Parts: sequence; structure tokens; C-alpha cells
Amino acid sequence: MRSAAAACDLSAATLSRRLTELERRLGEPLIDRVPSGCAVTAFGQRVLAWAEQMEVLAHQIERAGDVTGSHGLDTVRINAVEWMSYILMKLLGSFQERFPELAIEVLTSQQPYNFARREADIAIWSECPDEGDLYVRRIGKVRFGLYASRDYSPQGGHQEEGMEQAVLRWL
Repeated sequence: MRSAAAACDLSAATLSRRLTELERRLGEPLIDRVPSGCAVTAFGQRVLAWAEQMEVLAHQIERAGDVTGSHGLDTVRINAVEWMSYILMKLLGSFQERFPELAIEVLTSQQPYNFARREADIAIWSECPDEGDLYVRRIGKVRFGLYASRDYSPQGGHQEEGMEQAVLRWL
């Protein structure tokens, strides 16, 4: 209960009172209060699913307003992994000069942000997202190389094409 209260920026007592009142209005408990914490009831699971559907619909309505121009877009949030964020930061200077009215936030994370909740507007990832209703486009390919000192390499310096990676010791 304390963790949920903190996430809601409420005290545990306030959250507990509000939850009890909601359960009273609904006529069924949403959670079972047990000594080790709380467990969501079957009814609570159904209510949670409905609430999540409502959230998705609310965000769809909000996005529809954005598309028709009722909201001015002044901040663009770009989600990317660390190495891509580094590259973006080097490129964004000239972009900001061309579009000074836009604020750019680069959100560096190993996990994708949620588009439905407007946590990010753009994501640059190596894998296709599993969220539905997204515009997805490949913007390029990235090649990686392995490098080692000449002393480390099993061939004394040059690795032949197709050499088994299992021969090398990995950290």
C-alpha cells in the first residue's frame, strides 16, 4: 500500500480511505488486505482492465486533438538507448537552430517509453515495438565490429573473415 500511495503522491492512509470508499461504491472489494500486503481480487483485475482500456481511449482522443492542431506541439520527446542518444545530442544542435520553437528532450533508457501515455513522441530502437497503432519506419542499419589488441588476438593480429567467435574469450 505504501508503494502505491507514493506513486500516487498520497499518504498510505489517504489511499486506503479512497480505496475503501471506491470498494463501497462498487459493492465489491478490489483488493484483499493480507498481512504480507495486498492481493488484487478477480473483480479488481476486471476493473483494472477496464481502467486501462479507458486510459488508452483517452490518449487516442488526446492524439486526435493533436493531429487536428488543437494542441501546439512545443516539446518533442525522443526515446533512445545510450549510444543512440549520444549520436542524437551531436546532431540536434543544427536541428534546434532551424526550429528554435521546439524543445527537444532526449530520454535515454534501455526500456522503451510508453507512447499511449505520451511518455515519448519518437523512439529510435533496434527492435520493432510491440505496441499497436504506431507508425514504424526503418531509418537505417547499424554495423558493429569487434576489435582487440594484437596481443589478444589468437592469430597474432589479424582475424580472418568467418573466424569462429567461440575461439575468442569474452567478458
